[in-house]
Amino acid sequence: MLLLLPFEDEPCGNPLLFYDGSGTAFLFRSFESFHFLQDIPEKYIKILNGLKEIKVVEFADMEVAREYMATIERVDDVQQIFGERD
Repeated sequence: MLLLLPFEDEPCGNPLLFYDGSGTAFLFRSFESFHFLQDIPEKYIKILNGLKEIKVVEFADMEVAREYMATIERVDDVQQIFGERD
């Protein structure tokens, strides 16, 4: 499960989590909203490597705003595809 603060808009029909097997990932919700994940701890990297999809839960003030499944798309290098992040 991936926990995030809520976005203002709804995700597209097929949200994707681009993942390269390292500590970085990119959640594509729609053309207007996405989230770059960095420094994913090693214990979660091992879990992600075995998944084909992940449940995303957006929450605030201890309430769930929305939840959905995101397909995990394996790529060679997330940062190379979406650009370097500071």
